[in-house]
Amino acid sequence: MNRLKLLAVLTSTIFFTACGGSGGSDGGSTGGGTGGSDGGSTGGGTGGNTNVNLTADIVQSTVCNTEIAATNAELVVYDSNWAIKSRHRPDAQGKISASIPQTQNVNIAFITQTTTTSGTRTYVESRAQHPVGYLGKFEVSSSAPGDCECVTKDVTISTLLALSDQGAQLTGAANTPRYQEITGRTGVFPDTQICRKPNSDWPTLTVFGHNGGSAVAGTLSDYDVNSDLDVLVSASGNSYTAVVDPNFFNASVSHEVNGQFASYTIPPETGDISVIEDLDVSSRVHLRGSRFEQRVEGNQTVNVLIARRKVFDYENENTATLTMPDVSPLLSLAETFDNFISSDSTSYQINNADQYTMLSIFAQVSLQDGSTYTEQYYGPIRGNYPENALPSDYGIESQLANASSITLDFSLFRYAGQDFYQTAIQKLSNRSTLPPNELFGADWADYSIVSVSARVEPE
Repeated sequence: MNRLKLLAVLTSTIFFTACGGSGGSDGGSTGGGTGGSDGGSTGGGTGGNTNVNLTADIVQSTVCNTEIAATNAELVVYDSNWAIKSRHRPDAQGKISASIPQTQNVNIAFITQTTTTSGTRTYVESRAQHPVGYLGKFEVSSSAPGDCECVTKDVTISTLLALSDQGAQLTGAANTPRYQEITGRTGVFPDTQICRKPNSDWPTLTVFGHNGGSAVAGTLSDYDVNSDLDVLVSASGNSYTAVVDPNFFNASVSHEVNGQFASYTIPPETGDISVIEDLDVSSRVHLRGSRFEQRVEGNQTVNVLIARRKVFDYENENTATLTMPDVSPLLSLAETFDNFISSDSTSYQINNADQYTMLSIFAQVSLQDGSTYTEQYYGPIRGNYPENALPSDYGIESQLANASSITLDFSLFRYAGQDFYQTAIQKLSNRSTLPPNELFGADWADYSIVSVSARVEPE
């Protein structure tokens, strides 16, 4: 990778982007995102031989939103410099329990490796300075059929008015079939996979669309899966005012049902939005905005993303408001990105980032034999990331020279109300235990992110 060219592209892209952003003050703070930790200490030891426990559940999801225990993963515990201290495998029920010396926070990673017909998939998720105790559920990458009952059916829809060119979207299915228009007022979702838990009802199918003036929706429940499935899209939305920061390039309104989203685009400005309120299923409404910049230089592609998602509580608010996230730390984030590529140092500090609580580093290497190696790091705004979190016996290091493409992404993000890193990383682990209908509400209702990413195809 050409370091100087990459940094030049990064800088030009970020300067271009930051000029359009709303910015923000660093407030003279040392950073609310660090939680008082520099990421370099396991902290809190009291001496003696007292131990503390780390516990976790390894699971595999099914197509009907249930979970089964999985065993093809391990928990690795590191010291403050990311040297491996111990490794722990789950029992037959997918449960991991590890006893480690007394501490308050610890560097850990979950690792899973699976073999598919197209190659090996290796995934490492490391978390710096995680509070000891329960580490949450870690889901292995592949989905299992489990004991779900599934059918594949065409789901047809009929509407009172013709839909706009944004078409229709379906929630409640196990897959995401593409909508096909038949006539102006009818259409079909072909080969829809519908699954249910044993001895339970078939899931409610909800169709969302837009007719150019209003959001529209319809639901189908308590149906005979052996009969034709047709959804009448007859419910129309109510109008509310939305104030969207014009520095966003794209904006949308999303209706969420059990963690699945159906969206329609809106102009990033002040105007009316249409919200479906009366459905047979519980739903949330989100306002989304994003600004995306891209620069391509030879075999290098650099992207900058600024985005926000926020729940609109239409029962208690008359106006939905969406402002730009703070773009002040973008240049420092780019410098950290460059340091990751060019320096042997693993220490970092993101400046002007006190509006964020967590740094995410994502790296994915696609190998020429079809295998992939993916590493995800979560850490504070100031700390040190692992040089290589993967134990050597996985045999990946020698294969990385055969990369066909490399993707890197550095992101700062924050959920509103989560001001300290240790609190945020514990909540993120706890989130893994929530059912789908709770994943984007309450503590997760207001999400902001800025990121710098690059894709390189080695010469």
